[in-house]
Amino acid sequence: VVERARAGRGWAVAGSVEEVRDAIDRYREAGFGEVILLNHFWGTDKQAHMEHFSRFMEDVAPGFKD
Repeated sequence: VVERARAGRGWAVAGSVEEVRDAIDRYREAGFGEVILLNHFWGTDKQAHMEHFSRFMEDVAPGFKD
């Protein structure tokens, strides 16, 4: 998933928790106030989608609470 996202469009963010936080920080510094999680790289397994969303909320999102 990470390799496909990195090889894709310039707006895609993928990587370790720290890499994703750093990338989102750069968008925030540029004035963006929202992040949209696209799930088209995750296949069709709904349980896997929920796990990805949950991981983002548990591992990445807490670093951005204002």
